[in-house]
Amino acid sequence: MECVVTLKPLDPGQYGQLKYASAFVDEHIDDILLDESLQQLTVIHHSPLGNDVIRERLERLVTRFSKGDFGFKENRIFEHSGAKPYSGDIMADLLAQKTIKVLEPGLFIFREPFSQLMRFMDHAFVQK
Repeated sequence: MECVVTLKPLDPGQYGQLKYASAFVDEHIDDILLDESLQQLTVIHHSPLGNDVIRERLERLVTRFSKGDFGFKENRIFEHSGAKPYSGDIMADLLAQKTIKVLEPGLFIFREPFSQLMRFMDHAFVQK
């Protein structure tokens, strides 16, 4: 079953926390999808209680989150912004460049120059 709830009463900064809290609404939840552009939360479940009970619990959560500030407090003392040196899927790029080779899931072989960098880090931070 699929249950969709609107997130319009919430601040967008609270979406992630609501998604996390929604996982505890019922023990039969399979997946939680957050669509920020549509401002809705979709919960896929197989609860014997039915869609109405799940929707009511989710709406209670949305109401509770909309009444209070449950967000993390930010105190930025200093910020230095600049261009990101890299943005993308680093693992896919390193695999495509053959800098990393996957032996099996979670087990890799690192080639030059990556292995040199790892040896440097090991020597500079671990062995000294």
